[in-house]
Amino acid sequence: MMLTSGPLEIVLPAMLLAMCVCAHAQEAELKPRVIQTKYPTEDIVVAMAVATEAPFNAKGDGQTDCTAAIQAAIDAVAKAGGGVVFLPEGRYLCKGNLLLRETVTLRGDWRSPEKDPKVVGTILMPTAGRGNADGPEFISMERGTGVRNVTIWYPEQTPEQIVPYPWTIRTNKEKVGNNMTICHVTLVNSYQGMRFGSEWNELHTVRDVHGTPLSCGIWMDFCTDIGRLMHVRFEPRYWLNSGLTEQTEKNRNAMEAFMGEKGTGIFLGRSDWEYFYDVKLVGYARGIHVTRAGNTGLDTNAVFYDVDVSGGRIGLQVDAVNHIGLALTRCRFDGSDAGVLRTAPQAGICQFNDCVIGGRAKDGARNEGGKLSFQNCRFPGWSSAGVMAANGSVSILGCAFQGTGTAVRLGAGVSRGLILGNTFAGEPPLDIQSKGDIQISHHDFNFARPSAEPIVLPPDPWTAPCLWGRPWSTRSPSSLTSPAPMKSGSRRWMVPAMP
Repeated sequence: MMLTSGPLEIVLPAMLLAMCVCAHAQEAELKPRVIQTKYPTEDIVVAMAVATEAPFNAKGDGQTDCTAAIQAAIDAVAKAGGGVVFLPEGRYLCKGNLLLRETVTLRGDWRSPEKDPKVVGTILMPTAGRGNADGPEFISMERGTGVRNVTIWYPEQTPEQIVPYPWTIRTNKEKVGNNMTICHVTLVNSYQGMRFGSEWNELHTVRDVHGTPLSCGIWMDFCTDIGRLMHVRFEPRYWLNSGLTEQTEKNRNAMEAFMGEKGTGIFLGRSDWEYFYDVKLVGYARGIHVTRAGNTGLDTNAVFYDVDVSGGRIGLQVDAVNHIGLALTRCRFDGSDAGVLRTAPQAGICQFNDCVIGGRAKDGARNEGGKLSFQNCRFPGWSSAGVMAANGSVSILGCAFQGTGTAVRLGAGVSRGLILGNTFAGEPPLDIQSKGDIQISHHDFNFARPSAEPIVLPPDPWTAPCLWGRPWSTRSPSSLTSPAPMKSGSRRWMVPAMP
């Protein structure tokens, strides 16, 4: 039958056109290609899809909702076997949420705010979930996914009236697992930044992340193997200097007041061997809070190196650690109330070496229970005590107390204390009320001071054996342009990829 009149003349062609567009999108051939970015990168960007191109057609004009277009690109790349979805420089309004599917990395064009605080490059602009901290996250990461080289800015969030939003990035609740990477990301004004857990997870990597997360920067729990946080910077200046809000004293005061009263820089529940390196947190009520979060009945152990927390109320608060404890080297913890606060009488120890504790704090370190150990540390100032221990045990070896007033106060609940080989500004100002096993000597014991300088040993791709197995390639080193094994005698050698 032939239709020559009536509404179907319009409806049927429109339906056929829509079907053709859908079929084209489904059949779009995705091929990896090199992307030329506007801003420098540490690697060569190879993408399977560019979300602004057909058939996805995301528009980086800051006005068009790009949620569906970006999600379509993610779905297509996942269906093709995985790879990078690239978003060129632009402002991408997202009124909905994104599901980052397994094997897919969402990547943009990014400039570090350390080079220039004004935000440029690929800017994602979420608006969903306003007023609901418990709503669905903006980006949900399945196992084996990545978010790289993007800036995320909530355009409806204002310093003078901060409202809750859901997590910006969170591990997916269903497709749990390991190897989630967040790298070269600016969280301009997230209410809640990144969350790993409480579902089981492992091997997250957070590297080179900056911003002003307001309520919580990073939240972790139930990580059963080695997460890594490196080169993280959270403080008010990133939002204030971003060019995305007015750079006024009123806005600065509003940010600092909210974060200083309600904010937590990093919340650490259970994580087995979490590694912190080069982390700076400024202005949070609690800089780092180590405690029991979920119902696993297990606590954390972690290694901290070159971590700097200041400008808030408590630098480091430790409520719960496992029997391995925490090792902290070359760190600085300060706060108006306490640089370090240990609250719970657990077996695990917190060991500080070559750290700076306090400065403007009431107590540089306060022990309400548990074990604290300080060696080769410096206490530059306090208003009540350099170290105040009401309970538990404390070891202070070869430290320098540079403030005035009571350097060490041990309450009646302290079971054991070692105060050996320390230096003081004048006569040793000690207040010892404990009747426990307390040993004090101001003799110079010449405690070992091993170098705390980092040692970087880059791999040698031509000599470092990585695996045994079948040879996939016997090319010479000079001909190698991508990761591939080489043959050398009976061994096989792998050329490492760019991290």
